[in-house]
Amino acid sequence: MLRRHSTNRPDVDTPIIVAGGGVAALEAVLALRAMTGRDLPITMICPEPRFVYRPLSVLEGFGATAPAALHLAGFAEEQGVGLVRARLAGVDAARRCARTDGGQELRYRALMLAIGGEPREGLPGARMFSGPADVPVLDGMIDHLEFGQSDSIAFVNPRAENWCLPLYELALLTRHRLRERGLARVGVSIVTAEDLPLISLGLDAADTAQMLLRKSGVRLHCNVAALEVRGREIVVADGEPIPADHVVTMPRVIVADLDGVPQGADGMVEIDDHAAVRGLRDVYAAGDMTAGFPNQGGVAARQAAAAARAILADLGLIEAAPPFDVKLRGVMLTPAVLERAASGERWNPPTKIAAPHLARYLGTRDPDSEHPEDWPMVGSSPFATEIALGSG
Repeated sequence: MLRRHSTNRPDVDTPIIVAGGGVAALEAVLALRAMTGRDLPITMICPEPRFVYRPLSVLEGFGATAPAALHLAGFAEEQGVGLVRARLAGVDAARRCARTDGGQELRYRALMLAIGGEPREGLPGARMFSGPADVPVLDGMIDHLEFGQSDSIAFVNPRAENWCLPLYELALLTRHRLRERGLARVGVSIVTAEDLPLISLGLDAADTAQMLLRKSGVRLHCNVAALEVRGREIVVADGEPIPADHVVTMPRVIVADLDGVPQGADGMVEIDDHAAVRGLRDVYAAGDMTAGFPNQGGVAARQAAAAARAILADLGLIEAAPPFDVKLRGVMLTPAVLERAASGERWNPPTKIAAPHLARYLGTRDPDSEHPEDWPMVGSSPFATEIALGSG
């Protein structure tokens, strides 16, 4: 049962609006429902018809799996949530009003921004990998390597603060695929501005990553600030260029302009440790659009859950909410995942992102189906083939 404390705010029946359809948005909705049941009116604003579990896109080009997806209309109906198929255009905080790109205005009691960002070139001259849409490009590179049209591929992280775990996964999986094809001579390398590989996850993670790269035969270049790709070379800040026939990097994320929302460089939004947007009342943000945080699903989920708790605390429905935990956590997929998939053994991937509510939700469903009502219960994930990493 909801617990109401004294408040001079508008009545709790005024709706909560969640703008977005990614990890942060779904985690926020599920967290709100977990803490309040179906009593709290919630509306989602999102232009996309589907949610796609992007962390698994690194496996798609290697035949292991396709990213789990679900239709947002089905999710909204299942959760008792209204759904507006539109893009958020702006916010009038004084009137507590969200405006869509079609001119529709929706009043809110609290607004959660989780619209994510758009991928842009992360390193001049390199090909970026941002998810399922970029799988064909990676496939083409690997085909070139397999047919002898090129001899090397590098996965480059030009900024130490980037979330770059997918690059390490891609490097390990590419090395495995090439060895399977008898192409051990082809060079696969990681070029990173980090002091140690995956050091943002802690020394244990760095040691694990170094061991996996060494065992797989992936060459590692640390403390290298890549500037651009010119021809078949990676131009770096200090030192000689690094040769590579193909270069893959993660994208830079740009957030669309939102009228009425204070935004900084690249459209990023500043939040406090309860995920509240600085300078606006009753507006929260989570995920890739937040300034000063890595573009990582687990961070987005913890921001979203913190925002949900803060909203409910402000409504007087729960006690004061704690700040969100910024510690990075991750799971690195290794070539053993490909071996498991090749043997026909089923595994359940949703906990790739440390999102307590969303992982639990997806873990009860069959990732082969996009219709929530058809997803049966499945077993827990055997993580013996994945390496769990954390920053403390």
